[in-house]
Amino acid sequence: MSTKLSSDTLFHYTTSFDIIKKILTEGFKPNYSLENFEFLFEEVGNIKNHHFIPMVCFCDLPISSAKEYIFKDRKYAIGLSKEWGEVNGLNPVMYISRNSKVIKNFRYAYSKYTELDIEIEKEKNQLLDFKYEDLNKSSIAELSKKYKKVITEKDIEEAKSNLVRQICGEDLLLGYSHSLNDLYDDLFYKNDMIKKRIYKLLMIANNAIKFILFLKPYSNKAKTIKYYDEKEWRYVPDVSKQLIECQNEVVKEVEEKGKNNSKLFQQQVGWMHRFASNTLKFSPSDLRYIIVSDEDKNELIEFLMSSKYKDDYLLNKFIILTYSQIMEDL
Repeated sequence: MSTKLSSDTLFHYTTSFDIIKKILTEGFKPNYSLENFEFLFEEVGNIKNHHFIPMVCFCDLPISSAKEYIFKDRKYAIGLSKEWGEVNGLNPVMYISRNSKVIKNFRYAYSKYTELDIEIEKEKNQLLDFKYEDLNKSSIAELSKKYKKVITEKDIEEAKSNLVRQICGEDLLLGYSHSLNDLYDDLFYKNDMIKKRIYKLLMIANNAIKFILFLKPYSNKAKTIKYYDEKEWRYVPDVSKQLIECQNEVVKEVEEKGKNNSKLFQQQVGWMHRFASNTLKFSPSDLRYIIVSDEDKNELIEFLMSSKYKDDYLLNKFIILTYSQIMEDL
């Protein structure tokens, strides 16, 4: 009889029973994982090759093959159907050999992506050409009447900056709020055309850069760890190009101050948890396994009996396993 190399279940391993209960209650909330992309770039060791990426990680290793993986401080798990994962946009990680032609092709494509970045900056700079001095007195009076305040040079500069942030999606990222949203639209008749060009360039750049989020090296540089054996799947919420690129500064600040004292990192966490759409939901019918420690099994059953999972549990629609059962029997 042949041995299955992959499971029809996607397992998410974690470190505590409290986390299991939270996932069963709220779903999966992405956490920021520090990913090292030095294998993709020639500038090895440069800070820009490290990024905090929001994700939820799974693997499709059969339980009998996952003992070593579980052993790494992760004695708890939730298993969900692979069909559920595919419907919700999960994807296997693509493992890349460090000396492959794929790496060379990627570097060429990335060079084109950086050219797009230069184009975007040029377009954005066009939006900033307009100056307060270009307004005549009647225009200032008309705008002041419309916005019910005296329009000053400071307002013009703020309106320009706000417009650029709106176009590039940075308002959501950084939490800006402003009251003169339409002012620059009133000032620069070309801006509609420029906004459309910037938006088109950003869409190309965004989709290109998101591909990186599902890449991982086949092994570490010393070849002592083979990541390929983990058979990882990922869920990554929809993130903007700005969110990904600003991680360079976040990494630097976290290294200097630590996660808890990094204002930039805490902003990222707040942004991620602000949007319910970033939470990965599942229903009782998607559940296949729950793995807990022996001492938590009875509490888990009590929890299930007072939850939306009660009927499926009573009908044996999913399986409860303990850590010791896996280590001793499978």
